[in-house]
Amino acid sequence: IEPARATYTDTATQTEEESRQNPAGEMNWLFYRSRALSRDTRMAGSARLVSRLSVDRAHAHLTPVLVDIARDGTTQTVSRGFLNLSYRDGLRRSKPLPVGKPVSARLGFKPQDQRFEKGHRIGVLMQSSNSAWAVPDDPGATVTVHHRPGRRGSSLSLPLVDPPANHRALFQHRR
Repeated sequence: IEPARATYTDTATQTEEESRQNPAGEMNWLFYRSRALSRDTRMAGSARLVSRLSVDRAHAHLTPVLVDIARDGTTQTVSRGFLNLSYRDGLRRSKPLPVGKPVSARLGFKPQDQRFEKGHRIGVLMQSSNSAWAVPDDPGATVTVHHRPGRRGSSLSLPLVDPPANHRALFQHRR
């Protein structure tokens, strides 16, 4: 049974290269993956992430990375996302995070046309720093991701073309 939540602490030094080399290590990130795909699958467009999370401070970033996980466990970056959580409700004005209280954050990944091979998995590295691609926030934020499906949890929507039968499989936290 999946735990209701998982936590990581941002060091503000994280890169996707480091997290991709050892995704299950979960040093400063969380790793989620789908079941193995039952056939070749094409994604065309922008993946959308809705994350229910809480943070132990009034500001933080979210820099998830969508990855293709080969049968041998190696990963390749498919797309990146970025959200300054102070602007989770839009760019019109900054809004501090309510410390320790769950909020919803929605973000889109950069659009891609990607083919995932049969037997591969689709993964998400949830992190708050990607220092090669975005200016990090101050170090030390502890982020809790809430897993419950539906309105009170987190979800990933993928624009799959002719998806396989198992496409609605829940992403599982790696641990």
